[in-house]
Amino acid sequence: MDYKQLPEDMDAAMETKKWFAGLGLLFALVFSGSQGSAGSGLNFNDLVLNGRYIGADSALEWYTPSGGSPVKLDISASFIVQLDGKGNGVGTITDIIADANGAFPATLCVYATTGTYSLNTDGTGTATFNLTTTSPGCSDGQETYALTYLGNGSKYCGVVTGFTFPPGVDVSSIVGSFCAVKQ
Repeated sequence: MDYKQLPEDMDAAMETKKWFAGLGLLFALVFSGSQGSAGSGLNFNDLVLNGRYIGADSALEWYTPSGGSPVKLDISASFIVQLDGKGNGVGTITDIIADANGAFPATLCVYATTGTYSLNTDGTGTATFNLTTTSPGCSDGQETYALTYLGNGSKYCGVVTGFTFPPGVDVSSIVGSFCAVKQ
């Protein structure tokens, strides 16, 4: 593949992943069978997200190693987060990060997370979590998410809307979506 075409291909791949992530979130909203989902006229707040939630996500990330060419990474993750009903959360994320082209072995990253969330009265919201790791080959960071609450505090879903990593970790984009259920 010609390197000059790579950014265009990356944009197309990222747009496709965003489209599918959005479609998945829409599907979850429409077919969840939940009571009190967004748009139902009920008033929500941070209190409805209270307890221990477990979930999984998948993401696509473009990473540029120092002095190298961009590499597409596929990320599969599982997580546990404790939400306090007051807009705060703590938890653990375990990522398996693999080069989509198989150029290097998969990396296991375990992150301790702390952050905040806010739920609007319509059932949508945002969250920001700091990720701290001691796993070799992994970096600390911060991610922001758009959330949608689904039914009686038992489930929420989201998409990654932003990320920050330390200097020297060049991640040009991340597209990911997840759902979590109350344990």
